[in-house]
Amino acid sequence: MPVIERNIPKLAKDLSPDGWMRTVESIMTTDTTRKIEMATCLIKGKKVKVCGMVKGAGMIEPHMATLLSYLVTDAKVKAPVLQRMLREVADDSYNCITLDGDMSTNDTLLFLANGKADHPIIDRMGKDGKIFQSMLLDVCQNLAKSVVKDGEGQRNSSRWR
Repeated sequence: MPVIERNIPKLAKDLSPDGWMRTVESIMTTDTTRKIEMATCLIKGKKVKVCGMVKGAGMIEPHMATLLSYLVTDAKVKAPVLQRMLREVADDSYNCITLDGDMSTNDTLLFLANGKADHPIIDRMGKDGKIFQSMLLDVCQNLAKSVVKDGEGQRNSSRWR
């Protein structure tokens, strides 16, 4: 932690509009293309965004295995509602793919919400929650499919369930 804490000012100073793309490129290992998605929707007439990136790999089974995916949104969503949405979306996207049937112990699906969008908070799975979750599902399914398309040369054995 001391090393991280000591470098926070430098990291903050290095923030820039192209930081998202630099981050996408920095997580690529055997990936041949950047895997990013963005979508918007309206909640109570206010624009809400979700952006996502994923680093593909072999060893995707079971569930995400070595896959790394990071999502960000400006939506205002209560944490328990967001967690429920993300679990359901992961089951209908990332957890539906396999590349080579091999298993691994490492995976990450991280979702950050800064609450900066100008809409009432989503605190349950009502109409607004379903609209937001649908957009999130589209982003995650597209990211999952991009992993399969670029799966470490495993194109012959990759599949979407």
